Amino acid sequence: MQTSNVNNNESAVKKRCSGCKKDQDEQMFIDGKAVRATCFNCRSSNKMRKKQSRNPSRSENEEGNEIFEKPLIEFEELTDELLLAMDEHTSSYPKTIAEIIIEAVQNADDYKWIYNKHYQQKKTITSFWYTCAQRCITLKPSRKNPDPNKQPPTDFSVPDWVKDYILQNLDLFPQVIYAQLIKQEMPTFIRQKQIHYWWSQYMTKQYKRKDDAYDSAHDWLYEKGYEIIVLREQNIQINECGIDATYNTNNLTFELYVLHAEVDGTGYPLGYLFLDNNGNGVSGARTNIITRFLAKFREYGIFPQFFLTDKDFAQISAGQTVWPNAKIQLCHWHLRRA
Repeated sequence: MQTSNVNNNESAVKKRCSGCKKDQDEQMFIDGKAVRATCFNCRSSNKMRKKQSRNPSRSENEEGNEIFEKPLIEFEELTDELLLAMDEHTSSYPKTIAEIIIEAVQNADDYKWIYNKHYQQKKTITSFWYTCAQRCITLKPSRKNPDPNKQPPTDFSVPDWVKDYILQNLDLFPQVIYAQLIKQEMPTFIRQKQIHYWWSQYMTKQYKRKDDAYDSAHDWLYEKGYEIIVLREQNIQINECGIDATYNTNNLTFELYVLHAEVDGTGYPLGYLFLDNNGNGVSGARTNIITRFLAKFREYGIFPQFFLTDKDFAQISAGQTVWPNAKIQLCHWHLRRA
């Protein structure tokens, strides 16, 4: 009986460490007034590794050859620290308690947490929101340096023969033109940005007629003679038409619509519509514009038996208005995604 009591006493003072997974004496887990989940040896090792990671004493050769792992803190140990901090400051303001908890978290993960906002609930419960300093939403735009000597270069001057070469090879990408010019012994002080600048200037002159995008496109289309009456010349019969649109494909956020027709199993574009839809227009304005766009083709004698579109209600309404006798067919792929 005496031996059994001794064994029971020995087993009662033993505790398994969550770090090394060994049974240690209960005194090894006491840290001041708190009882930790890890033993004294594990806590000392964690503190030593954490100190070494903050102040590494390594030579230059060792820095390139060694890999140091970031020390991890046990969840139970972090929970103990948070509970102890809350017990010591239960009479403090909620913001003070939140700052103490965040300080314990920062000491554990080595990240900086910034106060964002708080929310007061009806039952006297306050939630505090903190954002990690490494998140993208904490980024601030870079400030421009007012010093004129520290500005990026703006000199785009190049020899005339370089400009002529760029003008003759506009179908190539700027980086390809730059590589070819280097082979032709172009001066090395000329940068690729200068080549890209002149390439952009010449490319813009090919299509830009006015500063306003709509006026410029209008003048360019009439200048190039965009209207080609193939239907009347070849007496082509169109029984099926479809309309489709692209969104967020240009820097002006214009919507691009195309009306295409099926002729002998092959699709041909009949016309294009650029639409500036900023969301501030009156109700039905988008449907009205698409209807006027399709009505132009009805004037040319196009009366399809089938009208194919996606699940967009503006396109469906426009097709029903212009061609009420046509059968509206919806895209199977869009229906499955709806």
